[in-house]
Amino acid sequence: MNINSDGPFFLSPLRNALVGVGLNVQPKMVRSMSIDTTTGYMLACLSYIADERLAQIGWCTGQGCCQATFRVRPEASVFSYNYFSVAFQKPDNTYATGPKPPCTYGMVVDSSWYNFSTEDMYNYEALPKKYPRGVPFVLDFAVGVGGGSCTKPQGTGCSGNSSCADAPSGAKGYVCRCLPFYEGNPYIPNGCQDINECSDRTLNSCDHTTICVNREGGYDCKCKPGMTRRGTEGPCTEKFPYQQRSSSVSLPW
Repeated sequence: MNINSDGPFFLSPLRNALVGVGLNVQPKMVRSMSIDTTTGYMLACLSYIADERLAQIGWCTGQGCCQATFRVRPEASVFSYNYFSVAFQKPDNTYATGPKPPCTYGMVVDSSWYNFSTEDMYNYEALPKKYPRGVPFVLDFAVGVGGGSCTKPQGTGCSGNSSCADAPSGAKGYVCRCLPFYEGNPYIPNGCQDINECSDRTLNSCDHTTICVNREGGYDCKCKPGMTRRGTEGPCTEKFPYQQRSSSVSLPW
C-alpha cells in the first residue's frame, strides 16, 4: 500500500491495527517486501497455540488471532506508515500433535471492525468470501501537509464560521472545523451554516416553561407568555401566581 506522503490523506495510527489470524502466524507490517522481516518491520504480533480448541470467537488475544495497535510519539512522523506491506515471519513448523496448521491471514484494518471467528482459520477463502470488497482501514485528513499550520495556513485556509486545529495523529498540517452551532463543509466559502437547534428537541435544553427561539450561532429559551424569570437564566415562573385565599363568614345566630 502506497499513500501519497504529500497528503492530504494518511494512514490513521490511532484507529487502525495490525491483525493476524491463525494458530501459527506472525504478521509484520514492513516498509517494503524486500526488507528482512526479522529486523526491518514497524509492527508485529504473534498467535501461536498448540491446541486449536483454545481459540475463541470474538477473542483476538494471541490464541487464533493477534492484534497490534499503533502507538505514535508526538514527535514521531506519521508518514512512516504511508508506505507499507504486510509480510509473514517464517513460522516455526514444529507443531504439536494434531493436523497441519490451518490458514493464516494478516491485514492492517480498522481496529473496531474485525470480529474474530474461528471458522476464518479453516478455509483458504473464508475471509475473501465474507469480505469480497476487502477489509477497511481508516485514513486521516489534513490540509497543508508538510508546510501548513494554524498560525500560518497554506492554500485557501478555513472558511467563515469555522476554526483551525492541528491535524490529528501528529501530522504536519491542519484541519478546519465548523464552530459550535454550525455544520457543513468548512473548506468552501459559506460552507458552515447555522443549525436550527429549535427544530430538534435533542439539540436544545429548553424546558416546558420556555419557547426555543433560534438565532445565528445558537438559540435562546424565552419564557412563555404570562411567565418571567429573574435575570437571563433560571426557571420561568408565573408573573401573577394564583394564591388560594380563605374568607370567614359571620352568621347572625
